[in-house]
Amino acid sequence: MLWSEGGPVGDLSVCDEGLQSIIRETVGLKRLYCRFRCDQPRAVQKVLQLQAQGWNLPWAAINCCYTAVLDLNVDENALLAGAARNWRANVRRAEKNNLVTEQWLNPTAEAIHSAFHSMEKAKGLDEQHSRDEIEQLLEKAGDQLILYRSDDERGDLMSLGGALVFGSQANLWFFATTEQGRTSRASYSVFWALVQHCKRIGVTSYDLGGIDPVNNAGVYRFKKDSGATAVELLGEWDWATQPWLRWFGNWAIQQRSRVRRAEKAMKKPDTEPRATPTHAASPLASPATSKSLLPIETNLL
Repeated sequence: MLWSEGGPVGDLSVCDEGLQSIIRETVGLKRLYCRFRCDQPRAVQKVLQLQAQGWNLPWAAINCCYTAVLDLNVDENALLAGAARNWRANVRRAEKNNLVTEQWLNPTAEAIHSAFHSMEKAKGLDEQHSRDEIEQLLEKAGDQLILYRSDDERGDLMSLGGALVFGSQANLWFFATTEQGRTSRASYSVFWALVQHCKRIGVTSYDLGGIDPVNNAGVYRFKKDSGATAVELLGEWDWATQPWLRWFGNWAIQQRSRVRRAEKAMKKPDTEPRATPTHAASPLASPATSKSLLPIETNLL
């Protein structure tokens, strides 16, 4: 089983039988189930194209197929005016909490991983990013990764956020807030600082990542209230060397989802703050990027 979370990109015409043959040859397996998630906006022509090239819509999804995009073609006053009243109020509250929010020019994987661990423990989440993943991102992304952090008066990290910039497009890549940072609204301070930075360097479209109002209501509310627009993506598509493998792959993913929901429920703390619009979760305070079920991960697509 192979799972590619971010592809394909570009022209979908290359995702035909030729690509499927290359995958088989590269992996060296006679029986293979393959799935990818495409983050291109959904369009009827693209759907028909993928279907004609042998790809199918799975009946058991791993991730959601919606994202939130913030239009940065307007000035900062218009951006704030487009946000919900409570969201704007939380930005102002953060400014009054003596937070120091600035670009993080020399980040360490250990500090970032520690912030994620604090958030995961408090909310009963699985590991969002391993230390190795963070180290690779810091090493490979270079100047394309824009990082901001917010500290309290003692210099302790309250919240951090990172966006990858490609020309006029930015993508929110990770976000983590400690329990103390949630109280001080540090996530709003970091988020707004990232928006301001993106505008300064000419970014016009800021993709905030996946939204799921059912399974991840807090994150969905944060992104929606920021003024972002929901966009439907092409989402997940699968293909298998034999029809029965498609059935088995979907069945296995569905069972995995049930187990993960049960595990998450068991991990939740006994007492958890009641979610309100003024105590919203940070943009990536839950698994927007889920771990792979599959024993083989690939970037072939």
